[in-house]
Amino acid sequence: MSKTLKTDLKLVGTCCGWLIIVCGIVLGVEAMSFADEIEDKRSEFDKIVYPYEANEQRSERIKWNSAKVKLGMDQEEVVKLLGQPDLISPIYNTVKKRITTGSFYFYLLRQDKKNGSRNEVNQQSIAVCFDLDGKVERVVGENTPFFEDIGSSSRR
Repeated sequence: MSKTLKTDLKLVGTCCGWLIIVCGIVLGVEAMSFADEIEDKRSEFDKIVYPYEANEQRSERIKWNSAKVKLGMDQEEVVKLLGQPDLISPIYNTVKKRITTGSFYFYLLRQDKKNGSRNEVNQQSIAVCFDLDGKVERVVGENTPFFEDIGSSSRR
């Protein structure tokens, strides 16, 4: 192998190594930013006082626009329709523990109690589930006669 080829291969290897490091840093910063956003929303969500009812403007916006959410929409489009979610959370694969498969935005319209049976809590909500690319893969409503679930699963 010629000396020039060895030098070129070494340069390519070095550049690839730096590229991998830079990509790792960028992705790590994005993941940390998302983790901070999740933690902020969790803190706000934990402060909700029950019984809870969303204000009329927010409630009407979610009710009227929830049917406009479509499979494949991105997170920004959903926020434009429904507003900021009450909670953002990662979704994990339950078989392969702790492998993130996406995230969901949770919109709470009404809830009587923080804890208890499904009937006692009497929650009215919408959960918009996203895949790892941030695209809607399903939307599930709880006690939402104004909305019909879309996507691959249902909790009703």
